[in-house]
Amino acid sequence: MTDEIDKGRRSFFTNGFRQLAKSGVDLIEKKVTFKPRQKNWVRPPFSHPELFLDKCTGCGDCIAACPHEVIFSVSPGVGNKRGDTAMFPALDVLNKGCHLCSDWPCVRACNDGALAFNVVDIVTAEGQEVDGLNDGAQIEDDGNLESEKPIKSLPKLLPKPEECPPLAKVVINKHICLPYMGPECGACRGSCPVPNALIWAGERPSIQSEHCVGCGLCREVCVTLPNAIEIRAI
Repeated sequence: MTDEIDKGRRSFFTNGFRQLAKSGVDLIEKKVTFKPRQKNWVRPPFSHPELFLDKCTGCGDCIAACPHEVIFSVSPGVGNKRGDTAMFPALDVLNKGCHLCSDWPCVRACNDGALAFNVVDIVTAEGQEVDGLNDGAQIEDDGNLESEKPIKSLPKLLPKPEECPPLAKVVINKHICLPYMGPECGACRGSCPVPNALIWAGERPSIQSEHCVGCGLCREVCVTLPNAIEIRAI
């Protein structure tokens, strides 16, 4: 029964997230046709790929809210559909892993719909009412966020790490990874917060793509030079 509940939660926050976001776009009768020229950077958690650059204002609230300093501003050269020079946030997963924080401070800090758990947060900026899609509850600010913007509507149960929509693709380079080359190594063992995403078989690490969300914490602790764990934007 527990496994069925966990699978249901994961399905809601991944597949359901995309479907709800699409419904939100239809409700506000707005289509985003812009596609970024550069796809080699990784967006923060719960950023819908078709809405992120359109919704993000470059305010930097999510950057300030990240307790591990993983989020940074990409250069204005990335551009957006508005043609302005706003600097958009991205994850520095080549050097630091996203900790998939239990309270998701970066998502909570965003009030523009660029980072959102559900479609209600995405369409709020448009002043639309979406009936039947908001099962969230208001929560009080814990004082960790400096933003004075209104508190957004949040789900009653915040997502677990494994319920985060995929951030990136993680691949182990077996020509560099020490256990595949002969020497023993366990540097990345225990580094992954997502159950069954990084497993060890025969003392060799293996990424299970069906579970991995691409947080990059395994890469952060990898001791090889060059790094044996590759992060690829999706």
